[in-house]
Amino acid sequence: PISHAPGGGGGGGGGLAASIPLKEVGIVLLVDFLNSFRSSGFSSVQYSYLVDEHGLSDLHAASLLGTQSWLMVVFGMVGAVAVDTLGVRRTSIMSLLVATARRLVVIPFRTHWLATGPDKTPRQVSRALITFGRARAVLVFSLLVLFPFGEAVLATGIYTVALKKLTTAESRGFAFGVQYAVFNFAGALADLSADLLRSREYLLPGYGPLSGIRAHLLVTWAAVLLSLGVALLFLHDFVLVPLHADARAGGAPPDSSPPLSAYLEQELERLQASATAAERARGFVIAPDPRLSRGHYASFDARPIASRSWSCAARRSWESTRDLLGLRAFWRALWWSVCCFWISKQWGDLDQLLPAYLERQFGESVPVYRVHSINMWICMLGPSLVAGLTSHIEALRCRTLAKRR
Repeated sequence: PISHAPGGGGGGGGGLAASIPLKEVGIVLLVDFLNSFRSSGFSSVQYSYLVDEHGLSDLHAASLLGTQSWLMVVFGMVGAVAVDTLGVRRTSIMSLLVATARRLVVIPFRTHWLATGPDKTPRQVSRALITFGRARAVLVFSLLVLFPFGEAVLATGIYTVALKKLTTAESRGFAFGVQYAVFNFAGALADLSADLLRSREYLLPGYGPLSGIRAHLLVTWAAVLLSLGVALLFLHDFVLVPLHADARAGGAPPDSSPPLSAYLEQELERLQASATAAERARGFVIAPDPRLSRGHYASFDARPIASRSWSCAARRSWESTRDLLGLRAFWRALWWSVCCFWISKQWGDLDQLLPAYLERQFGESVPVYRVHSINMWICMLGPSLVAGLTSHIEALRCRTLAKRR
C-alpha cells in the first residue's frame, strides 16, 4: 500500500520552490554532489596516476582507458535496466559498495621506509593493501572489472531519475538546472583538491610517505564513504504525487513521473484521504514509488496471463518491441542519445588528457587542474541559468537551440 512519506519539506515560499519537496530533493542533490566529487576527482587524475604512479607507457595507459570506456557503455546499459527494476536506492547502494571496494584496490599504499633486519642491515619494507609484485594485475582488474560496474552505473543519471520523480513538468527544468550547477561545482572543487595535493608528499601514520595523487584519491574515497552513508540512511525511492490531477486525462504528457495511471484507484484515494492540510495546500504528497512497492503488481488481478508458454511470451515481447519501434518519440530519443554519447566521449577523453598535456607542455609549476576547472565553473553558471530561464519551453526545442549555438 502507498502512504505519504513523513517530512516532505516543501511548505512555505512561493513559485517554483513551493512546488518542490525541498527535503527529499536536497538529499538527492547532496548524494549527487558527493558522487560528482568522487567521479570527477578520479577521472581528471586517472591518466597521470597510471603513467606517473604505476609507470605505464602512454600507449599502454591509452589502451586500458579505451577498453574501460567501451566496457562502461555496456555496464551503463545494465545500470539503466537496474534503475528501472531495482530503483534508485538499491542501485545506488550496490554501485557505491563496488566503488568503495575499488578505491581500496586503486589506492595501494606502496609506501617505503627503512627498517632494521636481524643482521642490523637497513632494508626497505612495503606495507600495502596489495603486494608490489601483483599491483599491476590488480590495477588492471580494478580498471576493467570494478570500475565499469561501479562508475558506469552511477554515471547513468540515476540521481537525475530520482530528481525527475520528485518534480513536476513545471518545476523540473529549474530542478535540473540546480542539479547541473551542483554537479559541476563538486567537479570544480575536486580539481582544486587535486591541484593543492598533487605537488606534495604526505606522511600517513602507520604507512609512511604518500604521494600527492594518492592523497587526493584518498579524499575521493572519503567522498565515496560519505555518499554511501547518505544513501543508506536517507535516500529512498520517493515520488511526487499530485493530488488534484486527473489520472484518466489523456493527450497531454503526464505531469508527474511515474504518471498517476501507475497507481490503483484505491491507492490514490488513500493518498488523498491521508494528506495533511499543508500537503493539500501545496497540491502534492511524497509517497514510495508504486512500481517498487512490495506486492503492488500482485494487486493487478484484472490482468491475468492467458498462457505462460515460451511462444506466448516471445510473441508478447515481439509485439512490445514492434510498438516501441513504431514510436517516433523512440527514434528521436535514440538519435539524441547517440549524439550526446559522442559528445560525452569527446568531453570525457579531454578531461583525462588535458591535465597531463598541460603539465608536459608547460611544466609542473602550472596549476593544471585549476585550469581544467575553468570549464566546470562556466558549466556551473551558464547552462544552469539557461535551464532555469527556459523551463517553460519544450525540452527538445531548448536542446536544438543549444546544439546550434
